[in-house]
Amino acid sequence: MPTRRQFLLAGALGFAATPVLADFGHPVHAHAAKIEARLKVWRDHVEAQHDYLLKSRESHIVRWREWSGKIPSKPEADLVAGVNKLINEVVQYKSDYAVHGTSDFWATISDTLIHGGDCEDYALAKATTLAFHGWPENRNHLVVGMLHHGGKSVAHAVLVAERSDGSFWVLDNLAHGVIPAAQMHMTPLYGVDSEGVWLFARSRAG
Repeated sequence: MPTRRQFLLAGALGFAATPVLADFGHPVHAHAAKIEARLKVWRDHVEAQHDYLLKSRESHIVRWREWSGKIPSKPEADLVAGVNKLINEVVQYKSDYAVHGTSDFWATISDTLIHGGDCEDYALAKATTLAFHGWPENRNHLVVGMLHHGGKSVAHAVLVAERSDGSFWVLDNLAHGVIPAAQMHMTPLYGVDSEGVWLFARSRAG
């Protein structure tokens, strides 16, 4: 069972300037008040729901808690793969506008499990579920970028989990299996964490 701090800071995403996604250049810290404020509101909501998530008898929460408890915490590869598969299976994809009446909203895991959510909500739900298993929050990375397909570009978000061996793995709602970050089918634009926003070199150049 994780400590209270580990659980409450689920998704307080530690995105350091490391070689992660080196093909796209090292991220550089930037101030983005709107995104930072959104992260703070999301974390406050997670904290407020701590007891609810652990004790609720709401069917979606119970299923998440029971299924999550069946995922082995070790080896790390099994945990990361299990969490990715779990959230992809139990969450129904819905746009923020359909659920919250706004174009961009970061939902807590309880809202996402009950009402559905978009790609960012999947990623944040995975961060919370990993924290439920004691995963250090500074090894979760929310990455936002652009998917390119059929001549069109679409905004997308994924969770990138850093394993203890230093490898980075993408947890994507578009795939049940996790893949190495170097094989990510997305051009990253920025990462978000408790320290702020990190811009990727290629996004600045473009």
